[in-house]
Amino acid sequence: MKVSIHQPNYLPGIGYFSKILKSDIHLFLDNVEYSKGDFINRNKICINNSEYFLTVPVSKKHSNSLINSIPLPVDSNWKNKHILTITQNYKKCDFYDEFSPPILNCIQNHEGLLCDLNIKLIKIICKLLDINSTFMKSSDCNIDQSLKSTERLICLLKEVNGSTYISGFGAKKYMDIDLFSSSGIKIKWNKFNINPYKQNSKNFIRNLSIIDLLFNNGSKSRLYL
Repeated sequence: MKVSIHQPNYLPGIGYFSKILKSDIHLFLDNVEYSKGDFINRNKICINNSEYFLTVPVSKKHSNSLINSIPLPVDSNWKNKHILTITQNYKKCDFYDEFSPPILNCIQNHEGLLCDLNIKLIKIICKLLDINSTFMKSSDCNIDQSLKSTERLICLLKEVNGSTYISGFGAKKYMDIDLFSSSGIKIKWNKFNINPYKQNSKNFIRNLSIIDLLFNNGSKSRLYL
């Protein structure tokens, strides 16, 4: 069983979906601490040939909260701003009309927790990309919540009967590779490079939200992944 694990980011980047596509199960790491500056509440799109962050406001009082406990702002101004910004900058893209409605409707109508919005958006985008992986949440797994880093990952993998862990290369910085070996779990590194694709920009911009790829390339986006 191939498993990927990642925090539920807001409108994640392309590499995020590449991992899901290669996984039988994708586990949302939702019961770990929120870190300001990560991509839990923000991601980048292309505006006027430059990258621009769409950011969901998170109160400072939630700086040390678990990801799955952070509420969305009651004020809907951020929703209107995100929808307007996305619409203004992507409405002329070939596949905007076809693929934007479920994404924008989700942003507009979802209330409650940021984590739930992110997970719902990820599932919607996976459906648009015809990705049929099974989704689970780490908060639903019965493991010792005091475990950190590699030990936590291994316990989560065992909980869902994972035999292979799909991981990005960036994780090598903090993962104990030997501990995976001794636990009998293989690591498959996700060798994914963001090569130029059709984009509404004079100069290609890497590391944007998946919606940039999707609105410009439609169903062909899955082949890119």
